[in-house]
Amino acid sequence: RRMNEESFFARGDTFGSIAFTVLTNANIQMFTTTLTGNVVISLSSTRTYPGAYFRVIAPPSLGGFSFTIQGQSLTAGQYASYLWNGTTWQISGLGAY
Repeated sequence: RRMNEESFFARGDTFGSIAFTVLTNANIQMFTTTLTGNVVISLSSTRTYPGAYFRVIAPPSLGGFSFTIQGQSLTAGQYASYLWNGTTWQISGLGAY
């Protein structure tokens, strides 16, 4: 088991560009606060390994702003899961939380 695997973090970020890195950030990132601006999330290829993953959960209210991860737009309360396949981040799940 690697550090930060199966870890969870509730976030209060409400706007901005955010990058998540394997073994630095928790695998599961839940945004809990209504947005005050657009949120754009990218997943870094640093320290990746086959099978590394992230699940990002959009806040219950987007406040009229956009919430995207790796170019995928999410609606309020929706999640997207991404799996590192050895070359790139591949979407592996998308749905309501």
